[in-house]
Amino acid sequence: MLTDKAIEKLRNEAKRQKTTKQIADNNDKRGTGRLLVRAQPSGNTRFWFRYLNANKWTQIDVGLYDNKGLSGLSLAQARLKVKELAGLRMAAQDGDLKSHLKKTELAKKEEEIRRLKAAEDEIKQAKEGTFRRLLETYVEHLEQQGKSSARDARNLFRKNVFDAWPDLSNKKAAKVEVGEIVDVLRMMINRGVERNAAKLRTFIRAAYALSMRAVNDPTVPASAQIFNITQNPVASIPALSQFNKTRERTLDADELKHYLRRIAKLPSLVTRTLLLSALYLGGQRSAQLARVKTVDLDFFALTILILDPKGKRTSGPRQHSLPLTTTVAELLKPLLQLKNDDGYLFSSDGKSLIRAETVSKAVQGICKEMLEAGEARSEFQMRDIRRTCETMFAARGVSQEVRAQIQSHGLGGVQNRHYDRHKYMEEKRDVLQKWEMTLNALL
Repeated sequence: MLTDKAIEKLRNEAKRQKTTKQIADNNDKRGTGRLLVRAQPSGNTRFWFRYLNANKWTQIDVGLYDNKGLSGLSLAQARLKVKELAGLRMAAQDGDLKSHLKKTELAKKEEEIRRLKAAEDEIKQAKEGTFRRLLETYVEHLEQQGKSSARDARNLFRKNVFDAWPDLSNKKAAKVEVGEIVDVLRMMINRGVERNAAKLRTFIRAAYALSMRAVNDPTVPASAQIFNITQNPVASIPALSQFNKTRERTLDADELKHYLRRIAKLPSLVTRTLLLSALYLGGQRSAQLARVKTVDLDFFALTILILDPKGKRTSGPRQHSLPLTTTVAELLKPLLQLKNDDGYLFSSDGKSLIRAETVSKAVQGICKEMLEAGEARSEFQMRDIRRTCETMFAARGVSQEVRAQIQSHGLGGVQNRHYDRHKYMEEKRDVLQKWEMTLNALL
């Protein structure tokens, strides 16, 4: 068997005698071919695979020899390579390994040509990007930023543009005209979905603005600039602000009492705990609270960390920390017993995130039951609960600053971002403990 010492000796002999020297590795397996080492007078030493095919010796270059396997192949690496070639030879037609390797190399080159051609076609197609692709790119950008609005935008685009206007969807985004978008919005307004029309207009305008900004903004994906957008066709369309109706519905103490009692009767532990926790924590957004993970709980410091991605943020979601009251801590303990990992807290397995529709339907069901039982003055939604909490806080004299800290809104100004480092934790704890007493009394 070959050794590094034998190869080194062969190399020295080739230099000294100024002639080519070679030696074969003996593997005691006839007909499988041999590993050959050939040393030149210059010192160049290479491995070869030699085998007998059709009564003719054939040799294939395996690679340069390097005992460390850095600038070439070590002896062990060469043996593995020869073993691989021997296997290929057995699979090759008529044992013609050279022909087989040429065909394989040719196939690889052809595949590489096809890949490059496909990439070129994709780039070409992207440069001629459609209106549909522009809107999809915008949704992907929102998803990459962790924006909760991504899902809303995707659904609005699918239902009101892609499905309703297929020809417009397949038109080049750069050639879409103002009147075409107006037609889309007008159809929605005529159907009575004015609020969604206003939202769709905002999303489409933002999609075009994103593409135009991509040329000079490195934070925007490069894929957004391939639509060759030079002007925003939505810029001249009014904001439809008359359809952005601000809800004013709040629950009074008696309604809140019945709302609390009906939540407590919900059959789903996860849904029940999420709605109660959102209320006891001062009216948190259920979508944000649903994304809390077990690692975001600190039972030693009695805090819960909620990530708030709303607003134009470039540095990730804002960390919104709240104190855990005794009631909330007790509510969460059964959820922790459902799983042993660091997954989502409001989940039966830590992996499946509770759907927003599930929470919304639960509140709708409670509202319907309360209306039928005469326990509610009028219809209400999940977001009205959040408004109810802040309204009651204000009535109790809680300052606007502390209310904003509890509900995580209006905190994007320069003062809050750079100067006001006070966490308001004690103030929030005091308010939420008193709020806990109020809710427990109602129950």
